[in-house]
Amino acid sequence: MKLILLAACEKAISDAETRAVSLITVMTRAEVRSRVTQEPPAVENMPPNAIIPMTWSVVALLTPTPGDIGPQFIQQVEVFWPNGDVFVKGSLPFKFVNTFAHPNIVNFVGFPAGQAGDVVIHMWIEQDGKRVLENSQYSILVAHTT
Repeated sequence: MKLILLAACEKAISDAETRAVSLITVMTRAEVRSRVTQEPPAVENMPPNAIIPMTWSVVALLTPTPGDIGPQFIQQVEVFWPNGDVFVKGSLPFKFVNTFAHPNIVNFVGFPAGQAGDVVIHMWIEQDGKRVLENSQYSILVAHTT
């Protein structure tokens, strides 16, 4: 199999019949504003484990080789805080049913916003516990502003 696309977005929609996929608001950067207190004026420190209450998706678009049609695969996704700690993991079992591109969408609730830097997403595919598509990576820059 071959990875055509790996991206994060605020919402992904896939047509069940045609497998066409739409990505809404592709995420490459997130500006997180700190709250400013009025008396005395000061920027309040954001907790390093702060999470934005939002749903978002990681989308992988894959094309199969002839031997990929039929067997069960599992897409694994890990999201890391900028300091390298794991934020969340997700997995999605899937099968290729034909030779067309296949979209996999893994949805998450909550986005890691407490640390400035790159939120890194790792994705790979497994079959029978073995990696058949090596690690691919996507990053979203989190910037803290006032």
